[in-house]
Formats: sequence, C-alpha cells, structure tokens
Amino acid sequence: MIERPNRAVLNQALDEFRDAMRPFIFRNMKRIKGKTIESAIRDSLSDRQARQLRANLQSNGGSIEGAIDIGDFPNLIHRNWAEVFSPLFDGDMNIRNSLDFIREARNKVSHPPDADLDTEYTRVVLYHIVDVLGKINAPEAKASVEKRRDKLFQVPSLELITLEPTEAPPYSSKLPVKQVVYNAVLELTGGDTTIIFTNKDVKELISSQNPDFKTSNVDAELRADCVNNPARDRHYPGINYDYYWQVLPGRYRLYDPETDTIR
Repeated sequence: MIERPNRAVLNQALDEFRDAMRPFIFRNMKRIKGKTIESAIRDSLSDRQARQLRANLQSNGGSIEGAIDIGDFPNLIHRNWAEVFSPLFDGDMNIRNSLDFIREARNKVSHPPDADLDTEYTRVVLYHIVDVLGKINAPEAKASVEKRRDKLFQVPSLELITLEPTEAPPYSSKLPVKQVVYNAVLELTGGDTTIIFTNKDVKELISSQNPDFKTSNVDAELRADCVNNPARDRHYPGINYDYYWQVLPGRYRLYDPETDTIR
C-alpha cells in the first residue's frame, strides 16, 4: 500500500500538468511581437523567478520550454493575458485563480510533512488540474489525471444497510470513510428522514465509538453524497451515493426520494 496516497497521486498529477502546460505556454507566447520567446518569458517573471529560469537553462542545455515550471505559469498567463491568453480561454479569468491554486498545491507537495494531504483538498486540486487541462486541449494528460483521481477515490460497493435505532453499527477504521459516515448517520437518525443532524454530530458519534478514527474527511463525504449539493459532481468526482439532503449549510437529513426534488 502506498504511504501518503493523496500526496503521491497529486504529485504525479502535477507533473503531468506541468508537462502539458509547458508547450501550451511556449507555443502561444512565441506569438508576442517584438520579443524573442526567451525575453518574453523572462520579462513576465519576477526577479527571483528570472534568476531561477537562468539557472534552469544552464542545467537543461538551454531549453526555454523545459526551464519554466508550475510556479511560473500564473505570472506568464497573468502578464500576457490581454495580448495572448484571454482569447484562448474565452476571457474566463477563473483560469488565473486555478493556476494560483495549483501553484500553491505544488508548494505543499514539495515540502512534505509526515502526514498525508487532506482528502478534500486533494480532490479540489485535482479538479482544478483536470479543468485546466481540458481548457488547454490536452486530452491525454486530462484523461491520465482523471484515471489517477478516480482510482484514488474509488471505494468498494456499499451495501445499503437498514439498522434499528438501538443497534450499534461498526466504526472500524478498516471500512471506507463513506461507509462509517453513513453508519453514524443511520444511528443518529434511526433511518428517519425527518431528523436533522450536523457534521459535528456525526464526528462526535464516530469519535465516541472509535477515538482513533480520522474524522477530518467526514465533511467531504457528507457533501459528496448530498443530493442537492450542486457542486458535488464537480468537486467530489468518483463514486457518490444519494444518501443525504442539505437543509441548511452544515445541517442535513437523510434523503427521501419520494419527497425531495431539486428544482
């Protein structure tokens, strides 16, 4: 089993993202008039980044395309937005926010602590990577990252269990977090779709049954399996179940397919 799987998969995805972005940026910045490609790139970087660019050029045999990195991409896009990149992204400036977010993720992965990355955070970064790869028309890299993402977050088929209110469900750390969360909700509600619970309620119940269980991912599992969460397919791709219905932010009940409809 891979130690720190979230970090390992995200690191691989970031490498694929870098390798797809380099030719995209290089190819399009060559269209800047009045400058060589090297000067156009260098002039778009901070002083520190420009120094690192020179060092990279010396070490890689002079390949300007191979010398730029994920940390450079936001500046290269931002500072040439109007002239080069805005038309390529249909003026969608959200791409710039995604690049900043991905750069921060690279910094996190480059300085690994003992613990693995948070699962929800990893999901969101992978979502941004896939989104950008789609927008730059890099289908092979996009498909590869999607495959890594789906494999990472794949969970075994879950049996929909019906429990009596007094029956204590399993809270084993060997079970998928999704299953443990669902078990806790069933115990809290007794299967009654009118009873409201919070993410705090779920965490406290799980911790009381298994103090060693990592509850930091409970929020993500609730949102991923919440039917009326409009962003769940985008931010929580993979295997989602129609388990919950959000009443208010942070407040849920069990989903009732006969009465709950999304307007």
